[in-house]
Amino acid sequence: MIQLFKYYNLTENISVRDEYDSKNQMVSYRIYNFSNDNCGYVNYEDYDVNDNLSSKRTFNYIDSNCSVESSRYNFNGELSFKEQRIRDDKNRANKNETLEFFRGKEMGNTIVYNSWDSEGNIEFIYSYESTFKYNDENYPIYESRKYLDGTVEEMTFEYY
Repeated sequence: MIQLFKYYNLTENISVRDEYDSKNQMVSYRIYNFSNDNCGYVNYEDYDVNDNLSSKRTFNYIDSNCSVESSRYNFNGELSFKEQRIRDDKNRANKNETLEFFRGKEMGNTIVYNSWDSEGNIEFIYSYESTFKYNDENYPIYESRKYLDGTVEEMTFEYY
């Protein structure tokens, strides 16, 4: 299945992402609300093509590295899950133009990620701690990610 996205700004602090299927029919859209800081959006709402709210997500930035606590709610306003990302102050491996749209210039690498289900239970298969090695320009060249369930994932990064 092919997904196509169109991003555009409505105002200085409101942007939209339209989603299209492989037949170029719009299937949903998302409205982002931004604050005036460098971390990015403070919430977004997902809608179907009939303008019915399907979900909402809120973001609370907790430091200058754009560490964040977020919550996702379903169309009834019931909590679906919560997450927390603690970030460092180094350059992200995937710093790209997309971050310009999302205004996430100050986002560092995630060094701690925690996910909780709607009942408040930690999700061990998704939650992790990462350690990084960086090059001379503070871009990561290696990441070791240890999940709370004991799984370890290692990644290397190369830049051209």
